[in-house]
Amino acid sequence: MRRCLAFAALLAMLSVLASTVARAWEYGANRAFAVYIEDGVRGEDLRDDVIVMFHGFRSAMPDYYFRILTPEFGDNHSVVGFNYDYTDVDRNIAEFEDFYGRFLGHRNVVFFGTSLGGFWADYFGARLGVGKVILINPAIDPQATMRRALGTNESRRRGITFEVTEKAIEAYAALELTPADGTDKLVVLTRDDSVLDYRAAEAFYEAQSHAAVRVYDEGGHSPPLDQPRFLDALKRFIDR
Repeated sequence: MRRCLAFAALLAMLSVLASTVARAWEYGANRAFAVYIEDGVRGEDLRDDVIVMFHGFRSAMPDYYFRILTPEFGDNHSVVGFNYDYTDVDRNIAEFEDFYGRFLGHRNVVFFGTSLGGFWADYFGARLGVGKVILINPAIDPQATMRRALGTNESRRRGITFEVTEKAIEAYAALELTPADGTDKLVVLTRDDSVLDYRAAEAFYEAQSHAAVRVYDEGGHSPPLDQPRFLDALKRFIDR
């Protein structure tokens, strides 16, 4: 009887340890908190050089930019898409930092983000001390972005509806973008962005000594990065 009780206690202890230190990562398309990597590669199989991509609001990985950057940089880099949750700020931080700590901390990493994903790329870039960050029409004031979406929203990529609440807006407002001396940034802005006012991001990043700001007349909110005028700037920044 005592052996049975001791064995049961051991199983319970192992169960607790497994739940706290051995969480299994999900890999797949579109799902929140899933990592997307083409060809079935797993974290331990990543190359030494990695590009981590953060999608925009209501979007998901693999998005348009993932499909552009993978063939352009995939020969030398592993390209990874992180599917964050639009409103769960605390879990976004916990999940991504767990993934980063397991698989990315000892690698050469570039963060890439567009729109709301630009905020996350910049935030994590400073928080984790990565060397390079690429921002495409980034949302530097995410609480304002979320407030415009207050209420019920739809993500066609994920096939879901979700609620933006005051609580989510307050959670974003509690986060701050802070420049990091060891992080170089390439900021791509377009004057005809119909979603965000490029001038706010232009002023914010031009005040940072480690940020190179490129402003283009045309391209819209999601500029076609496969065009040479954009792609050449990305290649020079990543390859230098």
